[in-house]
Amino acid sequence: MKVSRANVSRWVNETRDPIGDAVYEIHKGLQSIDPAAAEDFVMKYLYDED
Repeated sequence: MKVSRANVSRWVNETRDPIGDAVYEIHKGLQSIDPAAAEDFVMKYLYDED
């Protein structure tokens, strides 16, 4: 997963959200492929109630 020890420590101590980190990485990857898809992903993640 390429996760540093510092990040694991932050997750364990609840000073960082691993899911939030994953959302950011997914958005960043999509942004490089298709900016519209990246925007759709964020909007669905934040506002979709299903």
